[in-house]
Amino acid sequence: LIELAAVGSPDGVADAIASTLGIAVQGKASVADAIADALAERALLIVLDNCEHVVDAVAQVADVVLRRSGSPRIVATSREPLGLVGEHLLRLAPLDADGDDAAELFLDRAQAVDAGFDADRSTVAQICRAVDGLALGIELAAAQAAVSSAAQLLDRVEADGVGALVGERRQRGMVETIASSYELLDPLERFVLHHVAVFSGGCTLAALHAVTQASSGIDRDVLTISEAVDSLVRKSLVTPTRSAGSVRYTMLETIRAYVLRALDRVAPGVDGRDSGVVARDAHADHFADQVVEHWERWDGPAFHEVSNWLVVEFTNLREAFEWSRSRGRIEVAVDIAAHAAMIGVPIERFEPVGWAESVVGAATAAGVDRLARLHTAAAYSCFLLAGDAAVAHAQAAQELEVDPDHDGFEPGRSGFGEALAHVYCGRLDAYVASARTAAAAGTASGDSARMGLVDGLQAMGRVEEARALVDEAFAAVQAVGNPWIIAYGMWIRGSVYAHQDHAAARLAWKEALDFVRSEGTHFFEGFIARDAALLDAATEPRSALTLIGDAVRVFRDSGNRAQLAVTVASATVVFDRLAAYETVAVLFGAVSGEAGGSHFVSDLDAIAERARASLGDERFVELEAEGAPLDLGAAAQHVLDRSALELARRATRVPVGPGGALSRRELDVLRLMAAGLTTRQIGERLFISPKTADHHIQHVYTKIGVSNRAAATLWAYQHDLAT
Repeated sequence: LIELAAVGSPDGVADAIASTLGIAVQGKASVADAIADALAERALLIVLDNCEHVVDAVAQVADVVLRRSGSPRIVATSREPLGLVGEHLLRLAPLDADGDDAAELFLDRAQAVDAGFDADRSTVAQICRAVDGLALGIELAAAQAAVSSAAQLLDRVEADGVGALVGERRQRGMVETIASSYELLDPLERFVLHHVAVFSGGCTLAALHAVTQASSGIDRDVLTISEAVDSLVRKSLVTPTRSAGSVRYTMLETIRAYVLRALDRVAPGVDGRDSGVVARDAHADHFADQVVEHWERWDGPAFHEVSNWLVVEFTNLREAFEWSRSRGRIEVAVDIAAHAAMIGVPIERFEPVGWAESVVGAATAAGVDRLARLHTAAAYSCFLLAGDAAVAHAQAAQELEVDPDHDGFEPGRSGFGEALAHVYCGRLDAYVASARTAAAAGTASGDSARMGLVDGLQAMGRVEEARALVDEAFAAVQAVGNPWIIAYGMWIRGSVYAHQDHAAARLAWKEALDFVRSEGTHFFEGFIARDAALLDAATEPRSALTLIGDAVRVFRDSGNRAQLAVTVASATVVFDRLAAYETVAVLFGAVSGEAGGSHFVSDLDAIAERARASLGDERFVELEAEGAPLDLGAAAQHVLDRSALELARRATRVPVGPGGALSRRELDVLRLMAAGLTTRQIGERLFISPKTADHHIQHVYTKIGVSNRAAATLWAYQHDLAT
């Protein structure tokens, strides 16, 4: 479900859709193209709600998605159709004004505000008829039951001209009903209602109180504002929603649109400033202050609280940023963009990185104090495949941090950003150098950079140096307590161990996957799953198949095309080690062609030759040609389908020897024996003691009717169990 009511301009439609779906825009691709690519081959129902004010932009995105991605289906709610080929229209009729549903809705809402309210069936039907049976009109009329009799309500709603055309009458009847409720408000209620409307996506009572205080300059206590809000709720002009123990206040979009127009008509204050501008400025100032305050608590145990706040308030932040930028209030726009990006990227909310990039020029010209923070946030564009631009932003931030005319930033933060950007440019030497410099800062950012230094060293093959640093570096990020950085450290720790100690690497990555899934820090889930799959491919086929499928699914669903290409190519390694050569041949054709990614697997040609030798030249060429036309989305789906098929095939094979069927554990032990592992190594791999491993080995011997490892290995190969 993608709510578009809070999207203020057509330019924000694609970003809002991508953000809700967790899709990252890669490189120079348009946002619509990124959405289409991420949704390819996925069976999804997407509901785009309240499209009428941005209908052309919605139509453009929907057209790209439906033309490029055959599987998704779209339902759009709007006052007018999108005008696309193949669109099916379902016009929603109002309630039958003379029927039971309309009458029950009216009486239920009226008696909720006045338990003693009563009206005969004929009067209720006339009221419902006067608002054309529209549910919103019925609710708004009923909300006035606390101050009006049934006859008075009927007179009020019938003031709408009956002789007008039906469509116009409905629209005017709705507006008149809202206007009638609005005119009955006292000055404080109206003032509070104006400010609820300024929020996009709702507000808390505390936020509303803060914005009304800033807007009016009058010191009202929160109880006064709360009483006004309660009155607006009773009048059905404001709707409370409860979630996770807190209450937010929202408005139906029809009411919000009316109230915002009314706000713009309010006479300027004594200082001559427009009331609507004052309210919107106060809203933007509040969220600029809030996002900075939340950022200050991000790097530590408050990570989840801060991240959840960003998700809840995202539409408010977007509207506050766009308003401030359009008004030339650049410092406010910078605060929102910079800090929303730094909080958002770890939870795969990449849209604010674009905000940061869009305002860099104006911020530089204005010489804003926090320009270093803005450049640091813009350096996160490395995750969107803009590596060189990201390096430039990070370096600009570091220059500004030593400029006395600009506000400094946490030492090491921008240096760590530069190090990450170098990774996406393929410059490992620069990655290590930047990470080493940033690590010397002695801050929480420096601790993160130390993990980056370890990663760079192991990636360059300097394993002993990495091994000497990894445990101390990981302990440091654990002490900070930020789950995102801890997950980063756990992934890197497993990468270091994988060079020398496969059992330790498997344990580290298992802990890492458990951690990211329990903590909800999914950014690194695909990286960990892919690397663990490659490690498991030789001896743990079921684990490898599950993990490579998980990695493909994570990168596909997030729209991370760069890492998806790496993962699809890496899947050839998994299937090669499982001797699933038909799948290898198809994927070889895909990654060598449109799907890309072949340069990420150094021994891909050798893998292909093994498949050719096994299948024969004619069959290999046939399967390679089958894979060649596959785009990245289709190649990813092929990996998922073949992984699932291989898992099912292996799960249903229960080998039976002369002494009976092997248990699942005994089957694992037999496969590891056939792979040449010692009893101790088998125990380490399965996390059991050597004594228990030997106990299982003896049971295997008994069941398959052999007396030694050589005979057991031969039996495994004869029964197609060796991997």
